[in-house]
Amino acid sequence: MLKTISRCVGLWLLCMLTPALVRSVPSLSSDLPIEYDTKRNCSLASGNAEFLNDSLCLQADRIYFFSENAKALAEGNVRVTTESLRLLTPSGAYWNTDKRLESDTFRLEVLGHGVEGQNLKGTTDHLTADKVAIHYNGVQNDIAGVHITARKGELHTGKYFELWDAVFHVGAVPLYYTPYYRHDFNESVLRWKADCGLIHRDKEMGRYLRNDLMFNLGWPIKPGIMFDYYRKRDFLVGGILEYNKPSGKGYFKAARIHDGDLDTYKRSNPNAKNNRFFTEWRHQGQLSEATDLLVQMEWMKDKDVIKHFRPDENDATRQHPDNFAEISHRTDNTVTSGLVRYRFNHFQHIQERLPELHFSYLPSPLFDTPFYYQYGLGMSHLREKPLDATISEKELKRLDAYAGLTVPLNLASWCTFTPVVNARMAHYWGLNQSPHYSDYTKALWQFGFDLRFRAYGDYIYENEYWNIHNFRHLLQPVIQYRYLPHGHRGQEAIPAIDREAQDGNKVSLHEIDLLNRRDIDDLNDMHLVRLGLENFLYTNYATGQAKQWLHCNLYQDVRLDKEQNQRKLADTFFDFEWSPASFFSFNQFLRIDPNEKRLRESNTSVSFSENDLWKITLSHSYTQSHTNPDNQHSVKVSYRINSTNVISAALSIDAHKPDLIRQTYTWSTIVAKTWNFDVEFKWCKRQRPITSPKEHWQIRFILTFKEW
Repeated sequence: MLKTISRCVGLWLLCMLTPALVRSVPSLSSDLPIEYDTKRNCSLASGNAEFLNDSLCLQADRIYFFSENAKALAEGNVRVTTESLRLLTPSGAYWNTDKRLESDTFRLEVLGHGVEGQNLKGTTDHLTADKVAIHYNGVQNDIAGVHITARKGELHTGKYFELWDAVFHVGAVPLYYTPYYRHDFNESVLRWKADCGLIHRDKEMGRYLRNDLMFNLGWPIKPGIMFDYYRKRDFLVGGILEYNKPSGKGYFKAARIHDGDLDTYKRSNPNAKNNRFFTEWRHQGQLSEATDLLVQMEWMKDKDVIKHFRPDENDATRQHPDNFAEISHRTDNTVTSGLVRYRFNHFQHIQERLPELHFSYLPSPLFDTPFYYQYGLGMSHLREKPLDATISEKELKRLDAYAGLTVPLNLASWCTFTPVVNARMAHYWGLNQSPHYSDYTKALWQFGFDLRFRAYGDYIYENEYWNIHNFRHLLQPVIQYRYLPHGHRGQEAIPAIDREAQDGNKVSLHEIDLLNRRDIDDLNDMHLVRLGLENFLYTNYATGQAKQWLHCNLYQDVRLDKEQNQRKLADTFFDFEWSPASFFSFNQFLRIDPNEKRLRESNTSVSFSENDLWKITLSHSYTQSHTNPDNQHSVKVSYRINSTNVISAALSIDAHKPDLIRQTYTWSTIVAKTWNFDVEFKWCKRQRPITSPKEHWQIRFILTFKEW
């Protein structure tokens, strides 16, 4: 009651003595009655004093408010809170008219970071201070904490600090100095990953230490270094440049090692050299709002250099490094692109594009008719160099044009019939496959139709536990017919550079539209019917948001005319996904040979989880092969012990034997709120050759700077 009366008295005095402050409606209150000194023309609030104005809250043991200049002078345990920062200081002053702050020694909290210094001045949007220290993630007195000290600093809108004569520390150890640094509180001060351990791999590697260190100097480009040591090999040294600008982002890496032990590797690669290196550049950006640029360069001395020394970066794309640059321009109805693909790596077998230009006009209505049309133009210079020097290389130049016409017809509310007519012409010159042809022109046409049925049913069902609120079942039978005669034309004259990948039609549905076929140089005749059955089951959340609860699709191609090595029935594809709740999901993909009634490929996984506390994933993968079929069961388990500790395990079992072939155990924790620390043990059994399995185990200790 007393504090309420004090607040009202203080507000009345402020309004009477300072009419200009009425617009901002300040408030002064305290536990004790507010005293007014007529000689000093100020009000004194004592005992948990509080001054409120707009989004600012000033709290202290005592607050003097001078009505003449609208100044609030605070003493004892001063705390200032705004939308973007929190300030602690022994004493300070605030001018209400121009929103200005002043204090001597201070501590700040900005977006989770701690800041301290002296002589703080300015507004809440722009503060300056001397002898500034920034403690990353608020960690101050810790030997593993990351800190920045500077002679002078300026804080802008609580988002970034400008620092002069900045020194970066880990604990009390200085790392590096920069005369000027702009620290964005949403970015990491640095990025450091240290990976050390012991590898038992046929006695090739032994103990090792890997380091990736990236420096954030406040520049558009962030430099870094790679520095590794392998006891049985040598030092690997490299550099990193990372950039992120409005026009694009990317990184550049390059590293080299003088490999001192190649005896084992040379058994399978007799031409391997001691001087091994890799270079990588990736860029993704925009030249304009509608023009994109994508660049990827991966130049390696041999195919295994990254696999040997940087295994974490040996992902799926690393197995087949690629070098290309692509630029594309988009409008509402068109896409224009240019692609250059070059073979930098002598050990790689790729199709070079020197260059490839393409223009596509997207499907659009033909005036006021029900017809939709599309067309495109392309020009390519292709080259393919074999790895075997005794085999001659392939090369061609091609001018390609295509056009398509469709007519979607709604036969009924539950049926759509779409006739399709496609035409494509390709002219080749500079051919080197046959002495009888230096140029060749082929024209192809295709017609067919898409027949799609739709049926749905609504079912009333409520289940709060599974978060189910009614069901809608959508059933879509699909019939697609395509006829492409004379697709084999020119095979005796045209080098098959743009061809179908080996077993490419077995891992996914075969592309049946002539306009979208990439294997234009090696086409075959086509006369088939594709039968499909698509099932979708939807439900609603309590909020009314729709969710796909289940989908199940089945496809079968029936060849009305078949090639010599083809069968009437192509492989059957089955795709199933069930996600009834956030804690459970089930996925399955099957590819079945209906002629031999045999499973060719299978991928199945089921996951159970409880938020981020624990997760269990059981999976099985099977791929039929005449030489080395793959049939594996896998189990992955992770459990969060507390907010900073997580343990996980992953096991793989060869279902043929059965035999445990791979296991990984990991403990992850957080050190000083700043570092992620992982301990990992990995063991696997390799078969090289198949009849001579060898074990490979590895112990790793990984320390990674925790990014903000």
